Amino acid sequence: MFKYYCELFKFAFTKAWAICLEILGVMTILIGLIVLFLPKCGVTLSNLVWMIPLFIFCILFAIRIIIAPYEKNKELEKKIVDLENINNVKKAEETKPTNIGLLMTGLNIFHIDNSNLSGILIDTKIWNTGTPCAIIEWILRITPKEQSTQKAHYRNIPETFTLSGNPTITIHSSESLEYKISTNEINNTPIEGKLYFCTKLTLETVTNPSTIFNLSVKDITGNYYHQSKSIKDF
Repeated sequence: MFKYYCELFKFAFTKAWAICLEILGVMTILIGLIVLFLPKCGVTLSNLVWMIPLFIFCILFAIRIIIAPYEKNKELEKKIVDLENINNVKKAEETKPTNIGLLMTGLNIFHIDNSNLSGILIDTKIWNTGTPCAIIEWILRITPKEQSTQKAHYRNIPETFTLSGNPTITIHSSESLEYKISTNEINNTPIEGKLYFCTKLTLETVTNPSTIFNLSVKDITGNYYHQSKSIKDF
């Protein structure tokens, strides 16, 4: 309560005092000029230099102390409205849906040694312009020409992974997209990394220009996001 009354006193005093100082400055200049040209009025006017500002100060202080509670309430209402607006903006941001984008940018297809499997490494970009959300599953569906769609199996990239060929390519687990998003939040700046899948489809089938890859990602809320691309478009 004491703090409240101190605030009211400060509100009334500060403005009233500032106005009186301005009036005092103006009157000092005017009375100085009058005394210069009318010396006989000097004594009378010298008293007015402090009496008039003091009188105005008392009137202003009385008026402002009366209206102070109303003004402080207006100020408080404005603060409440501002806080509500900030809170509404935060709620809108929190309820903003996840909006994940996917883009397959590169591809390596190879035969996995000592197996009848084809390996697929996809360079992929991912970004999110909505509410942050964790990724829980990567899915690749392959649709060869005039054949039924097959689901490829997702694999983690080992610590060191070498692809035979000319030239030989060595890939590290730190290049995995899954690893990168585990250490960085997915936001509107794309994160690029590699995804590793394998399939029982033959290399000839997988590398056919008409074969279509459909890459999907599932977030923790159960939403799926997709991108489709044919081999000839890589």
